[in-house]
Parts: sequence; C-alpha cells; structure tokens
Amino acid sequence: MKMEKNDLKSLMIINHQSSNQNGLNHQPLTATSLSPAIRKDVSVDLIGYQLNVAQIWPCRSCGLMLGICHLLSGIILLIFDIVTNNISETAFAMTASLSFIVCGIFSFISARRLDRPAQLLLLSFSIFSLAMSITMFVDSAALINNNCDQNNCHGAVSNVHVVLLCFALIEFTISFVTMIVCFRSLRQAYRVRKASSPYSTLIEGHYDAFYITPRILENHKKSSKCRSVSSNDQKF
Repeated sequence: MKMEKNDLKSLMIINHQSSNQNGLNHQPLTATSLSPAIRKDVSVDLIGYQLNVAQIWPCRSCGLMLGICHLLSGIILLIFDIVTNNISETAFAMTASLSFIVCGIFSFISARRLDRPAQLLLLSFSIFSLAMSITMFVDSAALINNNCDQNNCHGAVSNVHVVLLCFALIEFTISFVTMIVCFRSLRQAYRVRKASSPYSTLIEGHYDAFYITPRILENHKKSSKCRSVSSNDQKF
C-alpha cells in the first residue's frame, strides 16, 4: 500500500521531534531512500520548522553595542540639528539622524531574537545610513573649504559644519561595522576565531568554518533561572 507524500512527511517530522524531546541521541534525519521530490519537500519542511523556533542571536552583544551607538549618535545629532539648523541650513542632518535612530531600533530587535527579516532591514538601513553619512560629509567638507577660501574658517557656520562632519565620520564607521555584522549573521558565520574578525570573515569565502548552532530561547531562559536560583542558594 503506497503511503501519501504528506502523511510520510508528517510522520517523519513527528518522529524527529519526539526523539529530540525524549533526549535520545539519534542520527540527523535523512531521506536518502525517498524519491528526490519527496526528499526536497521533507527538507523544506524541516528547515521551516527550525526557523519557527525562537533562537538567540549569537551576535547579540554586538547588536546591543551597535544599537546603543546608533541611538546615541542619532539622538544627539537630531538635537544638535534642531538647535543649529538656522545656522547650518543643511538638508541632510535631519534625515541622517532619523536613519541612525531606526538602525538602533532594528539593532535592539535583532539582539532580542534571531530574526532574518529584522537583520535584512538592519542591513538596508545601515547601507542607507552609510550613504547619508557620506552625503553629509561631502556637503560639510565642501562648505568648510568654500568658507576657508574666503578667509572665514572660524565663523559660526564653519564650526557647526565641522561638528556635522565629525558626526558623519563616526556614523560612517558604525554603519560599516553594522553591515559587516549583518553580513556575517546572514551567512551564519557567527564563530570567528581571529583577531581581525571582520576582514578575515569577508575574505574567507567558505563560511561553514564559522558556523555555530544558535541556542533556543526557552532553554536559555531555563538555564538563566537555574543559575539565579543556585546563586541565591549559595548566598543563604
């Protein structure tokens, strides 16, 4: 009697899940004895099941640090532009500050949970922030050079644009680092053993050497609760 394809997939997935819950040390689920079409459908279902499980981003410390840097630079630049816009009359600082703040928000979202769409959005906004930083840098540098040609290097307008130029350089660096971290995460290259980690990861080409399995969110919460309970027992 020939078994239906959907029934076969569901039985294999249920068997795989029950073996994991019972703590048995089984081999990974394979479907080499099946036809190529059924084997492809089973692998797609298993990948979808793994993606639906809440996992912790292994680069969450990087995400938190980048989120703090993006948010601080965006808020400070926004306040500075509100105060000095009547002097600088720049059209880029407001847009750049808002893009920095959005990058910080998506960094915190990615640090909370391993979410591929959030990382793609973070990568997109970091590229946009990088472009805005370059634009603001070029605009400020051109105006400063123009004022210096007119022997007005130390005027109020030049001083404000010097500060904007510094903001552009700082955010350019932060956005570039964010792009590298997002690229590593999207390529699942979480484990980096070298000191020159960003550059070595980019030129490696083969990213399987940097792969580690992310921890499940529920298991992490249980382990953190156990550690807190044990520390309280030691205090008593």
